[in-house]
Amino acid sequence: MSQKDETVAEHPDPDVQAAERAVENVPHAWSVPPPYLAFRLDVLRLSRTPTASADPRPLRGAATDEEIENKLRAGESLLTPSEPVLDEAFANRMAKIARLMKEAGVPGSGSFLDALEAKNTPPDLPALAAALRARDADTPQAAAEKLGLSPSLLRFAVTHALHPLLAPARKALADRIRQALWMRGWCPVCGLEPDAARLLAEPKGARVLHCPACGMEWRYKRISCPFCGNDEHARMKILFTDPHAPRRVSACLECRRYVKEVDERALAEGTEVNLVAEEITTLHLDLGAEEEGFSN
Repeated sequence: MSQKDETVAEHPDPDVQAAERAVENVPHAWSVPPPYLAFRLDVLRLSRTPTASADPRPLRGAATDEEIENKLRAGESLLTPSEPVLDEAFANRMAKIARLMKEAGVPGSGSFLDALEAKNTPPDLPALAAALRARDADTPQAAAEKLGLSPSLLRFAVTHALHPLLAPARKALADRIRQALWMRGWCPVCGLEPDAARLLAEPKGARVLHCPACGMEWRYKRISCPFCGNDEHARMKILFTDPHAPRRVSACLECRRYVKEVDERALAEGTEVNLVAEEITTLHLDLGAEEEGFSN
């Protein structure tokens, strides 16, 4: 056993393990700065460390199959934006994430941390989290401007801070969700928008979206924007790829938003794809999309 093995215990979460392996093998051509990778891994480890207060009981795990089916048919996520009730641990995770952002030199993170640690009029974190889960773009936009942080970075911080609270609901409910009843662009468990997607090798080309907050994966239309619903092929654009490249960006010319995708059909047979790890290691795709005027 090496000295590293004796002193550093392996993180038990499979997403963290997959991300750590992926970071060690990031191709040099992707030009992802090592400090950024270290920062993202630190945030992931924090978000995947459960807290004693992460109680699954209020997360509708006892809902009947009929209740679940009715909500899915109506296009309603199984958790309302106000549940679970956010606790002190959530606020503490937000502050820890802000400190990691500041240490990594993320623009705007200093004022963000100052606001979170302020004793007077700190940001309304429950309202902000609820707005993101209700897909209310105005509240996070206004909060980001006030905090001096980009909306995408604020969303990043909130979703990672939410994970220990929402993951128990996904674990309790995922197997009870009939995918055929939910062909929508937001998470059927918690309501958040996706951060990544994959095209399955089998069934060939089927598209699966991933929720950054609870970890749910669900089927969605192959050619459609999950953010605005645009399904006109001529108004969609694939960026930064050649016909055989497995990683790419699917961008919408209507709402100017994008989602990163991994095409499993272009990978070696049997390759396991972890979208949490992929999201961390493909910064070059985000930078390219932003240069083209798209946002996530």
